[in-house]
Amino acid sequence: MKSLSPEELRALYDHDQRINFEEPGIRREVTPYTVRQINENDPESFLIYSKLTPENADQIIDDEIAYFQRIGHSFEWKYYSHDAPPDLIERLRQHGFEIGDPETILVLDMQGLSGILTQPVKHDIRRITDPSLVKP
Repeated sequence: MKSLSPEELRALYDHDQRINFEEPGIRREVTPYTVRQINENDPESFLIYSKLTPENADQIIDDEIAYFQRIGHSFEWKYYSHDAPPDLIERLRQHGFEIGDPETILVLDMQGLSGILTQPVKHDIRRITDPSLVKP
């Protein structure tokens, strides 16, 4: 099987995890320029995908803000570094969005994978929520 280029991986991720992603309790709404995930149980939702141009970006951002205000939901605009236009993050900031820390998606090519990575984990792995349990 051929390895995918970074561009092909991004396109596949966008298709599966942004454009066509569905989840119970979340209503997916598709517009000509965006894909929204409307939480049916909580007034916090997401704009998971956008396909904007330099010419329409500011108007679409304003339209989406107005839409979410109309339905009484706060929302997070999920921004990815390959989203267009190239200055989208700055435009979002100018429209009042708080820009959070960057998130990263990691991909591992399974061809030629080191055998150690396929072995069962032999260590105790658990979530620690109490900082006093962390030993220096």
